[in-house]
Amino acid sequence: MYRFLLSPKWVASFLLCVVAAVVCVRLAHWQLDRLDQKRAINDAITTARDASPVPASSLNDEPEYTRVRATGQYDVAREVLVRNRTQDNKLGYYVLAPLRTTDGPVLWVVRGWVAAGSGGATSIPTYGAAPGGTVTVVGRVREPESGSIGSVQVSGHNLITRITPEALQADGEPAYDAFVELISSTPADTSLSALPAPDDLDEGPHLAYAVQWYLFAGMFLVGYLVLARNYAHRDDAPRATVDADPPAVPAEAP
Repeated sequence: MYRFLLSPKWVASFLLCVVAAVVCVRLAHWQLDRLDQKRAINDAITTARDASPVPASSLNDEPEYTRVRATGQYDVAREVLVRNRTQDNKLGYYVLAPLRTTDGPVLWVVRGWVAAGSGGATSIPTYGAAPGGTVTVVGRVREPESGSIGSVQVSGHNLITRITPEALQADGEPAYDAFVELISSTPADTSLSALPAPDDLDEGPHLAYAVQWYLFAGMFLVGYLVLARNYAHRDDAPRATVDADPPAVPAEAP
């Protein structure tokens, strides 16, 4: 009944389905690996977020989101606005300021967020100045962003698009390789909207995608079996035959 499966066409179809199923399984495993990576990142963020602040002197060796503490003075003349940053579905800027630490390199601090002015990209918003004198800040470590710095001058203010390594080392002064997002400051720095903490640590759609790829793999194999079964039953179905000569019709009596 199933001898047709040995024909070249059916062998090729079987191999194609097997290859497709193997590819789907590999993609499912890739999604599961991504899920493990995401969970590891979330665990690292949670551990770093909940730990006590460490001195900024160890910042370059700490993982992202570690809380660090630094003391120094803001260099307000070198403050930078980072464009195209949204918060609460509103467009605005990050206010990025260099903190001259008392015992180390310059530490760039995102003091907070300010909404864009009514004039758009050519309008500099009004926001409060950084605290003067010596300040102690606690912030979460963030890695530099990739891409072009996109630096422009508007009304005497330096605007950038991304906080890149180039931006952190722009003035040639020794500076930390990462920057921090301000959590708290002494004296308080409340003139800007604080950046939200990374509380929403979802695992993403990786598990759902993995299940989807496993289902696709099963569909290829089951589909091949169903197709073969239907084809076999079609071949075994009784076929109508036509006689070569029609039966003779008896002659009627006169």
